[in-house]
Formats: sequence, structure tokens, C-alpha cells
Amino acid sequence: MDKYVVAIGPVKQQASFHWVVTDVVEYILANEMMNDVKIIYFDDEDDVSGKYDAYFFVKALPSLKTIKSLQHTKLFFVPIDYFSYPFKLTLEAIKLQYFHGVLCHSLHLADRLAGVAPIFHIDHYAKFPFNRSLAEHRKQTVAWVGVHEYIASTLDYLRQYDILNRFENYEFLTNINALKPRRIKKLKQALTALDLPAHIEKSDDVLIVNGVRFQQWSEEKQAQVISECELVIDIKQDGFRHQVKPPTKCQLYATSGVPVYVNDIHPAIAQLSNDGIALRTINQLLDSNNEDTSAYGQSLREQAQEQYSLSNVAKRYCYVIHQCISSSYRPPKFSYLSYWHYLKAKICGVFAKA
Repeated sequence: MDKYVVAIGPVKQQASFHWVVTDVVEYILANEMMNDVKIIYFDDEDDVSGKYDAYFFVKALPSLKTIKSLQHTKLFFVPIDYFSYPFKLTLEAIKLQYFHGVLCHSLHLADRLAGVAPIFHIDHYAKFPFNRSLAEHRKQTVAWVGVHEYIASTLDYLRQYDILNRFENYEFLTNINALKPRRIKKLKQALTALDLPAHIEKSDDVLIVNGVRFQQWSEEKQAQVISECELVIDIKQDGFRHQVKPPTKCQLYATSGVPVYVNDIHPAIAQLSNDGIALRTINQLLDSNNEDTSAYGQSLREQAQEQYSLSNVAKRYCYVIHQCISSSYRPPKFSYLSYWHYLKAKICGVFAKA
């Protein structure tokens, strides 16, 4: 019997593409986990001809012209760092209505797309686990790791709950090297919007915002800080961008046995709960007089280590791919009006973003 052939691409020489696609697919092939399906890659949208049974577009959607040419084959989308603004959901729904499904790493994003196309859930695997030092060698330190766009919301939360006064020390890491003048201006605007002062001092490897010190992130520094800290906090706002990003850091902390505490609206709570993993909140930490952070970290490791292993995630991919290719769902017939609707939505979106 002929194998079912699926094409995945366009191939990107980016770490996120290797993490989500290449690593997992190569594991599947090496372990002969899906012998009834042949997986190939395509490099560019121009390489897509419709000769294969299904196409999985990763990180990028094809043009409406390409979608029209592929209306007799199955189309799937894997959004990675793709939906940055709400208007883009409205815009790309015009294309996604012709897809047979969307493979989501984020439950929140899946909920937002559920009315557009069938949803299939997949996970990131724990590619970069942390090593934890022995308990007696750990510092009484709270750690935070995040990009500069999360600094304002984190400081707002710290102010509201007076968290830093509850710990002897803290170590916060961020991408200071990305803070060019334009981004410093945006950071000041974000602080002001939250009714916070906007006092910023910056050198090459240290950033001080309203008296809180951030160090330059590096893989080595992150490994050291996470290894030696007592616990990690992670904070997300209820804004679109914060909520639709998959909670990969929390998954990685849990897999590594790092005690991670999040704010009450953090999307990781629902997502990890869906996987049988119980995250604790910062409020629970602050309300407890005898929190055993080491036991909590070990509990997280026991719950998450197998769930986010490469082998388990690869099994999930195999299951989802089989679900995709066997699905009887049929999207609507392509309409030329989609060109006009897409242009109109794009123009409206530009003004909304502005």
C-alpha cells in the first residue's frame, strides 16, 4: 500500500523551527514510529505544487493564491510566534477557514481559533532542562527570567504584593543588549501606563529600573541562577500577547524540578493543569508560613518529566498527524471574495495597531 505523504515547511534555519519540527520529526523517523506516513520537507512556498496528500505550514501562512491552488489537498497550520496582535487573528482567519486544522501549543490561542478551523493540541518538548544544585548549596534567592517587554508588568506585580521584601536576595535576568533607545522609550511608556515611575539606568550588563536590578541574560548565567535559586517567579498580564504565547518556560521549570510560582491569571496554570501538572501561585506562596519549595519542585519534576520528554511529545505528534490525515472535515470552497476581505481586514488592522 502506498504511504500517505505529508510535506512540512517552509524550512527555517531558526532555533524555534528545529525545536518544534526538525528535532521531533527526526526522532519519529529514527525510531520508525510512523511507517505508514512519509514525511518530507519543502523549502519555500514556491515549492508547493499540491502533489502531496497534506501540507503542514509552520511559522508562516501561504498566500491566498497558493491556498486556492491547494484546495484539493489537506492544509494545516502550526503557528509559532505568529499571532502578536488580536487583529491578526481576524486577518488570518480569512486564510485559515480553508485549512483542515491548526496545531496549537497554546490552549488560549486554541480557544481563540476554535471557531475558524479544527484544533489539534501539541506540546514543546523539554529541550533545555536545568540542573539543580543540592539543596544545601542553594541560595535564599528568588529568580526571574524574561525579555524586556515583560519588565513593566513584572514590576507592577512586585509593587502590588511587596514580593522582594519577602526574600533575602533576588536575581533577575533580561535581554539588556536588545534595549536600544527606541525600546527604552517603549519601556518607559509601559511603566507610565501602569502608574509606575520610569527611572532607568543602563550599562552593558546591568539595568536598574525603579531601583530593581536586572542582569544581562546568557545561557551560562541563566543556568547558574536557576541552579542555585530557591524558587522562580513568572508573571503574565491578561493582554493578548502574554496570554497566547505557549508557557514553555514553566514547562521547562517543571520538568527540571524548579519550584516555579506564577500569578493567578498566568496561562500556564490551565495549560499544565490540562497535562495533569499542578502549578502553585505566588499568592499561595505568600500566604504560606511553611512552604516546602524543594518538595514542590520535586513534585513538579515527577509530574512533568515524562509528559514533556521528546519521546512522549513525538508520540503525540504521531497521534495528531494520524488524526489530521484521517479527518473527514471539509473546509468551504474557496471564494474569490477572500482577496477583498483580506485586503480590507489588513487595512483596518494597520489602523487598529497604530
